[in-house]
Amino acid sequence: IMHQKPRRCHYCTQHLCHTCHVNDTSILPFRALLKWDFTYEHVCKKCHRFLEANFDRALFDIRRIAPEIRQRKLVVACMDIRKHLIRAAFVIRECTHRTSAALAEELNTHYFMREFFFSLKDLYKLAKEESKNTTPIAYVPGATNVIDLVTSVAGVDNQSLNSYLATKLLKCREHIAATCPSCRLKASMPCGICRRAEPVFVYDEEADQCHDCRTIYHDACMAKEPCPVCADNVTNGITIGASPGNRKRVT
Repeated sequence: IMHQKPRRCHYCTQHLCHTCHVNDTSILPFRALLKWDFTYEHVCKKCHRFLEANFDRALFDIRRIAPEIRQRKLVVACMDIRKHLIRAAFVIRECTHRTSAALAEELNTHYFMREFFFSLKDLYKLAKEESKNTTPIAYVPGATNVIDLVTSVAGVDNQSLNSYLATKLLKCREHIAATCPSCRLKASMPCGICRRAEPVFVYDEEADQCHDCRTIYHDACMAKEPCPVCADNVTNGITIGASPGNRKRVT
């Protein structure tokens, strides 16, 4: 019998025979998260099946697993777009108007749930965008207007994650502002802090939303004062974050 040199799996680090290791290749999650390295490495058949099955699952909370990734400009831009998108998507998914049903179906993915959860596929796409330098404007977190970014990247590249998300956000904004009266009513309200007459929309650049009661305010107003609705709830002994029908007195 001819002896064959065993093959090393770069994921489980074991050496295996040529039946169990056929030189499949995959991106290694720990290299991507720790070194921003998306090089394909040889892995065994079992690990290849596992990595491929989880490639597009949003398993990674980059706040805890890889906080340094949050400093990369395209990742920050992606999170900022998703933050606005999640607010708009929440309004559309809660709407019972018939015009919202089809769009709501498009919004049932992890992109519209929490902005800090990413799949390995998402990070790989952002790394490819970064290497191509395809962002039309130089995005500076906290300085560049997110809506300007969205307008500039929407529809530019179908393979770009930020372009895809920006296109969805513009579609949601158009639906809320011009298509569905029910969504428009739910997505806007006067700021309860400064009490200016003009309404604030959830997807506006200057808008912020209370995480507990989902009341909308100007971002600058929220930075100066806590949410008055939640403050009233505490004063009245009501559990913050509970829905109106399920609110309970604090004992």
